Amino acid sequence: MAKPLIWLGRRSYSIYMVHALVVLLAEYFVRGVGAGRIAALDSIWAGLPATLNLVVSLAAVLAVSHLTYLYVEIPGGRLLRNAFGSPPDFAPSPARSARLSN
Repeated sequence: MAKPLIWLGRRSYSIYMVHALVVLLAEYFVRGVGAGRIAALDSIWAGLPATLNLVVSLAAVLAVSHLTYLYVEIPGGRLLRNAFGSPPDFAPSPARSARLSN
């Protein structure tokens, strides 16, 4: 149950960064299709165009954010860690060390 939430959490910054672009492209697509075709879909089933727009936009946001996570965010983090050095390893607190040894 937690795996999908962990997947989303790791990609949350990428989702934040790409969602506006995907929504903008979806709006351009809908405008390009035209009001007549949208109305025809709406006459088949009320709310169908909005539902399709939502589902396709959500899927596109998740797909694009996955790609930006893999090919931008992870390599960028690695680059910054290498450029600035990794943070030093910290020793556990004395209280925790005492508990672990007992």
